Amino acid sequence: MILETEERDQKADKDKGASMELIMQIMKQVGIQKELHNFVFSPLSIRILLSIVASGQKPGPTLERLLSLLGFETIADLHMYASDDQLNAALFYPSTDPISQGPILSSSNVAWVDKKFTLNPSFRRLLKTLFHGKSFTVDFQNQEAIMEINRWAKKATKGLIKNCLPNSAARKELVLIIANALYFKGAWYDPFDEFNTRYSEFYTLDGENTVQVPFMFKGYESLSYASSKGFKILRLPYLNGNEITNASRRRFAMYFFLPDEKDGLFNLLDQFSSNPDLLNLQFEFQITEIRELRIPKFKFKCRFGVSKIMELLGLTMNIKDAEILEGLGEDVPMKNSKIIHNCCIELNECGTEAVADTEDENMGFSLYDGPPPIDFIADHPFIFMIREEISRTNVFLGAVLNPLSQ
Repeated sequence: MILETEERDQKADKDKGASMELIMQIMKQVGIQKELHNFVFSPLSIRILLSIVASGQKPGPTLERLLSLLGFETIADLHMYASDDQLNAALFYPSTDPISQGPILSSSNVAWVDKKFTLNPSFRRLLKTLFHGKSFTVDFQNQEAIMEINRWAKKATKGLIKNCLPNSAARKELVLIIANALYFKGAWYDPFDEFNTRYSEFYTLDGENTVQVPFMFKGYESLSYASSKGFKILRLPYLNGNEITNASRRRFAMYFFLPDEKDGLFNLLDQFSSNPDLLNLQFEFQITEIRELRIPKFKFKCRFGVSKIMELLGLTMNIKDAEILEGLGEDVPMKNSKIIHNCCIELNECGTEAVADTEDENMGFSLYDGPPPIDFIADHPFIFMIREEISRTNVFLGAVLNPLSQ
C-alpha cells in the first residue's frame, strides 16, 4: 500500500498539542536533515490524508496512535471535524467568481485500488461523503494506471506537480493508493510593486556567507506585527475579494517568523519544538508601521517520506491492520504502507501559489498612533506559514534557507 499525501484545532489545548506532534517532528527531521535546504509541507494535506486512512482502520493500537497524532480522542471526533461546515467552506467550495478575486484553496481526494481487490463499501462511502473523494479500479501492472494517477496530480495541482509517481511505480505488489492534492493561490491584499524589487544580500545559515537575491520592497506600511524572545512575526494578508460572499467563509494570511540573529533559525525551530503553541500564534499582535519591509522572492519544491517520520513517533501501518479492502487472505503478502509528500511554493510581488500532493483586513487612511516604526528585513533564514484565519488552519509551513535554491 502506498499512501500519497499532500489544521484545524477547535477543541481543548491538549488536543492542539497532540495534533502538533507530527508537525513538529516533520519540522525537525526535514528542516534539519534535508542538507540545509529550503523545505515546505502542508500540515493540512497530511492531516486530511491521515484522517482518511484512520477512517479505514480497525479498532486497536494503530488507530489509537493515529488518532493521537491527529489530535482526536475517538473516530467520532475525527468524523465531526471532517464534516465541519466552516472547514469545508474553505476547502471544498473555493471561489470561482472572477470578480471576487479571493484566494483559491481546493482539495482533491482519490483512491485507486488494484483490480484484484475491492474497497470496503463502508470505507468507500466515508471517502465520498465525508472527504468528497472518488475511487477507481485500475491495473497497477499496467503502466497506464501510473500515467492516469500522474494526470490526476497535474490537473489537481494546476500543473505544478506533474509526476507524483515515477514511471517505474507499476508493480504487482502495489495494491492501493490514496492521494490528497491541495492547491492554494492568493493575491496580496496590498501587492508589492515590481519596479521596487531589487537585488541585495541574503545571509545563509552560518550568518556570514551571502548570496545576491531579488527582494520585494515596501516602505511605511501599517501591518500586524508581534515580537517574542529571539524572533519577530509579521502578518501579510491576502486579498479576500467580495466581502459579501467571502468574508464569512475564508480569510487567509501569510506569517513570517524572522529570527533576531542571522544564524538563529535552529534556535527558532527548537523553540517551536518545546512550545508547539507558537504555531497557534499565541502572541500580542499590534498594527505597527513598518518603515522598511524587505522579503525575498522564492520558488522551490520539497519531497519527503512521512512514513519514516511516523515510525519515529511509534506508528507503522499495514494494510492488513485496516478495513479498507475486502477479502484480504493471510496468503496475500503485504508490505507496510508508505506516505510520500510532495509540495511546492512560489512567492512573488503579486502573491503566493502553493500546492501539496501527499500521495480581510481593511485598513483605512488614518493618523498613525501605534508603536514606533520598525524595519522588517528578511535577509537571513526564516520560517513562514500560510493560515486560514477563521478556522485557524495551518495550510502550508516551511523555511527559506536560501531563496535561490530550487
